[in-house]
Amino acid sequence: MSFQPLGDILKKNLQQAGIAEQVGASIVLEKFMKIVKEMWPNEDVTKQINPLYVKSRTLTVACLSSILAQDIKLKERTIIEKLNQEMGEKLVDRIRYLL
Repeated sequence: MSFQPLGDILKKNLQQAGIAEQVGASIVLEKFMKIVKEMWPNEDVTKQINPLYVKSRTLTVACLSSILAQDIKLKERTIIEKLNQEMGEKLVDRIRYLL
């Protein structure tokens, strides 16, 4: 009997259950907030922004401030690169903003 890494077993079971995509999307939302906190360490942006969902490789984010949405838009490429790098695969192509 050989041992398999727990991560491999979980990934296989999630795929078999048909929920791997939803789990990946929820992890993307968490990672997005982590990246935003790192990029704006002195500002409390978490009260003004809420990642909602990922659909068709588009991350939809609700913003209370148009200024914050514009600031995130300016750094969108960097955020997407960091997200995909942390996830280990290309899950997000663009960010959509709801005001």
